[in-house]
Amino acid sequence: MENLDILRTSFHFSAEVGRWAQVVHSSLDFKWATEKRQSIDNAAGDFIRSLHFGAEDAFHRPPVYLRHISSSSGEDYLIVVLHHALYDGISLPMLFGYVKAAYKGDAPSTTQFHTFSRRITSFEARATDYWATRLKNVHPWTFPRKVSPTADAWRTSKAVNVPKEAIDRFCRRYEVSAQSIAQAAWAKVLAISSKHLDVIYGQVVSGRTMAGTEKIIGPVFVSTRFACRSVSLNGLQNTIPCRVSIGTQQTNRDLVRSVHKLNLEALPWHHASLRSIQRALNTTSLCDTLFLFQPKTQGEAEGNPLWVLASRPNEKESKSQVSPHWAIDVSL
Repeated sequence: MENLDILRTSFHFSAEVGRWAQVVHSSLDFKWATEKRQSIDNAAGDFIRSLHFGAEDAFHRPPVYLRHISSSSGEDYLIVVLHHALYDGISLPMLFGYVKAAYKGDAPSTTQFHTFSRRITSFEARATDYWATRLKNVHPWTFPRKVSPTADAWRTSKAVNVPKEAIDRFCRRYEVSAQSIAQAAWAKVLAISSKHLDVIYGQVVSGRTMAGTEKIIGPVFVSTRFACRSVSLNGLQNTIPCRVSIGTQQTNRDLVRSVHKLNLEALPWHHASLRSIQRALNTTSLCDTLFLFQPKTQGEAEGNPLWVLASRPNEKESKSQVSPHWAIDVSL
């Protein structure tokens, strides 16, 4: 906690300017509890349900929560709950790695989040101008759906039986990325569904294109600053629009190449919130589908690991009582 400023960061809404402010505490009286249970079944779910992120004052302290579970079998478990305003997909394994190294007395040097936050936010105006130009004359299309506060969010997964070697071979031959292949495929799905050849969807990016951000343990994006009034701090985080125009005579190969080229051109402009882009285009919604490409990384082998992650059921399909912000959220 003392070495990582992001874990000492709280959020406070300013009604005068209509924005959230991030506050880094110099010290923090951090408390956590121990609970004895017969088994760990539903322990994480019960703990999460006991927390309340629906009110502003819930963020007046850093949204980090730990609970030690002592089971009747004599095993010990630690439940870690972090709000998404404190991390992204890259920084979370970095945080765990830092804890392991610190436990062994060899904590690595890190870049503190606050040292880059000002640079990132100051760059947003230029990035917003870029996206406003790139999305000129765009015609957003949304999936027809019933909006209900009690709507279920369905989750399903499916394995794509394409050998990794074949994907790598295609990428090397045509100088594209695996991500651009998946993006092109999703663009074609949207084109067929909407009957439009010019489509747009939200794309999750890491935001780590600025020199020095690769070692930051924290979310490298500016969208938290423009979070919505309902305390949904992570609703628009690190999401940029991806616009794909499909030619009537265009081959799949050329489509993938064009998507890859657009991705490269957009690299310097990742630090723009979707909210500011929509404001510049005078629209309340550019897209309602979200795309995330996050390839698996092989974890480092350890002869004597500090901890072992508790296994979770490999659910093929499930639902949750959450009204989804996005009509469809695609993760690969």
